[in-house]
Amino acid sequence: MVDFFVEQGAIVTVTDGKTEEQLKETVTKINKSGKQVTFHLGEHLESDFLNNDIIIRNPAITPDNHYIQLAIKARKTIEMEMSLFFKLAPCKIVGISGTKGKSTTTTLTYLMLKEKFGDKVILAGNIGKSAIRELPNLTTDNIVVLEISSFQLDVLRAAKLSPHAALLTNIYEDHLNWHKNLEE
Repeated sequence: MVDFFVEQGAIVTVTDGKTEEQLKETVTKINKSGKQVTFHLGEHLESDFLNNDIIIRNPAITPDNHYIQLAIKARKTIEMEMSLFFKLAPCKIVGISGTKGKSTTTTLTYLMLKEKFGDKVILAGNIGKSAIRELPNLTTDNIVVLEISSFQLDVLRAAKLSPHAALLTNIYEDHLNWHKNLEE
């Protein structure tokens, strides 16, 4: 997301509860790239959530997080990589989610579509390949097959965004430290 926003000409601040030492590899990579990024690490500053226009929420951060709630009250735009991708992608999106079997089902779906449509089909999402990095290469002819976590689905629901085609593998009690209950 840092790369994406810097390439768009944005002034970027990265805030994380982890320390610079804990994020050494990532911080070093960003610094070596020459990108101008401000880091606030080891703690969060309320000002970061009040003074920036767009807040990119890590999927692991729950919607009831104090800083996210602060940004909501300040009427800031809150996105995740996935919600931005859905808003900006010019092509069809196939979304696959569920408790177990997402990666296998996503990969098989990608391979089947690739056999029919060739290089027009792109694999991305929670499967370990950034969807947002694919944006510059996408046209209306592409089909993107995305693995989407339940955390990412939460922000898509809130933004009223949905894939053009969706597949749900199954639902089991899981991630109840993030979701309030199975129904959620």
